[in-house]
Amino acid sequence: MATVVERLPVEPLHLWAGLTGITGLAVLVSSTVSLLAGVGYFFNWLMIVAGLSMVLGMAWVIRHPDSAEVSTSSYQLAFLVVCAVVAVGATLLQILTLA
Repeated sequence: MATVVERLPVEPLHLWAGLTGITGLAVLVSSTVSLLAGVGYFFNWLMIVAGLSMVLGMAWVIRHPDSAEVSTSSYQLAFLVVCAVVAVGATLLQILTLA
């Protein structure tokens, strides 16, 4: 996986920030949909704050790349990819269930 990342024309920082932003956006959308459907609880408000902080943190890292260190470990990157896929999949399932 590390050789795949090294061959991509994308900086590892942008890859990590993009996956974190996708995960945060999925959490934000999922919790917002729950609240709008009327099945939300206090936990959903906390998840909205968490998702928003992930998106804002991703934007800050992209804006200030000098202060960010990114691991090129393939295990950590694979874990972040799995987290992003699970978060987006769970959000889509929740939206389809509430629709």
